Parts: sequence; structure tokens; C-alpha cells
Amino acid sequence: MTRNKASSPAEPHERPPGDEGSSASGSRRGFKETLELAGKLLIGLAGLCYVLGLIVVSIHLRSYGLNSLSLSQLHYVTAGVWVLLPVLVMVFLIIFGKFVVEAQEDRWKGKTKFAKAIDIVPALVGVVIAFYVVVEYLGRPFGIRLSLVSWVLIPAVGMLSLSSLAAAMAMLLSTALDRPPIWVSLGVGVFSIFMFMAYIVLFAGHAYQDIPWATGGGRPSQVTFVTAAETKPHLESVGIRFSTGQNRTESLKLLLATEKEYVVINPEGKTVSIPVDAVKAVLYEK
Repeated sequence: MTRNKASSPAEPHERPPGDEGSSASGSRRGFKETLELAGKLLIGLAGLCYVLGLIVVSIHLRSYGLNSLSLSQLHYVTAGVWVLLPVLVMVFLIIFGKFVVEAQEDRWKGKTKFAKAIDIVPALVGVVIAFYVVVEYLGRPFGIRLSLVSWVLIPAVGMLSLSSLAAAMAMLLSTALDRPPIWVSLGVGVFSIFMFMAYIVLFAGHAYQDIPWATGGGRPSQVTFVTAAETKPHLESVGIRFSTGQNRTESLKLLLATEKEYVVINPEGKTVSIPVDAVKAVLYEK
């Protein structure tokens, strides 16, 4: 009788040589590509903020008869961030509200629209009140003044313009048979661009002036200048008032400060340029 050969245990599957190295190399390559993409997005966002800030600051200064491009690039970028921030916050709130509504669909089965409204309206009002309190608390250190027109109605115009632009792009890129004609998509896109331009003009004329200049906005700072004695007569001739017997001016609104000049609004409401050399010290008021 022949003895059957005992079967040896199955050998564990061995990974081909170099497979681990190729996997690690692929992970590093993917991480590097992600970093490059994030860097490009940040550069593109900074460029967009710079362009938007340049437009808003130019519109704001033109209302005072000024046309200055001597500000730092950081100021324009910061102004552009303020342009986008209210719209993005409002979009976030709407997306949040959409998820809240969708989460209640199972609980709302069989309920009337009135019953649904009773459930959701108090929650939405609570979210709006909480948002206002949080923004008021966060905005106070920056000196931002909240108002219904500047921080609700005007950002709503910007949000609608971006939503319309996204809808136009979706229609243009759609491959569905029932997609709207191209001329409809282009019309919606052009309308959204004009609406966004209107938002920028409204923001520059209202909301931007509620943001202090020190944080990238357009609201003048309250300052007092200490000037040289020989420049006092010249400044008095252009409407700058001084404290009695002193070389210190009365409180002024500082509209713009560059390396060469201080642009202030005198008590008569006129814009006056004061050379930097004429000012010995600047006292900022809270």
C-alpha cells in the first residue's frame, strides 16, 4: 500500500517585489498633486480677491474724488475677502437649512404644509437670531456695523447672482436631451454677471463703508494730527481746525493713508490731502 504524500500547508500569498514601493510612490505622488492643486486654488482665490478689492476700493474712493492705486496689495486682497465673505456665509446658511429640511422628510410624512411650516419656521428664526448674535459678537472687535440692508439684502443679490451663474454653467455642461437651448443658458449667464456687478457696486456704496479702514474696509478712522508749526497756517487755510494755542488738530476723519500723504475729511466735509512730512504724530481715537 502506498502512503499518500501529506499535503503541505498553503504558502501565504507574497506581494511581488517592488509593489510596496510603487504603492508608497503613488501615495506620495497623489499627495504632491493635491498640494499643487490646493496651492493653485489659493493663488487663484487670492487673485480673485485682489481684483474684486481693487474694483471696490476704486469705486469707494471715486465717491470722494480720489483715484489712488498706491495702496498695498494686502489691502486690496482684504477688501476682496470682505466682498466674498457675506455671500459665502449666506450660501452656507442656505445649504445648512436645506440639509435640515431634508433630515425632517421622514418625520413630515403625512403632514400638511401648514404643519411643516409650524415645525420649521421657529427653527429658522432661531438660526437667524443666533447667527446675528454671533456675527454681532465677532464683528464688534473689528468695529463692523451690522445693518439689514448691508448684510442681508445686498449679500442676497450676490448670492442670487452666483446661483444663477452656477445654474447657467450646469445647463451648458449638461448632456441631457431635455436641457434648455444654448441661448437660454447664455442669457442666464449674462444676467448673472450683470447682477454680480450690481452687487459689487451696492457693496462698495453701502456695506464696505460699514467696515473700518484698519480691517480693509472703507469707514474713515477718527484721528488727531500733531503738525509742525510752520505748516499750521497752510492747513488752517484748507479748513483744518486746531485746538487753541496748540499744533494739534481737532478730530478728523482719516480716509486714506499712503507713504506720501494723509487724506482726511475736514469739518466742512471736503477731502484734503496732507503731506506726510507735515505730520509729526498721528493720534488714533477708539
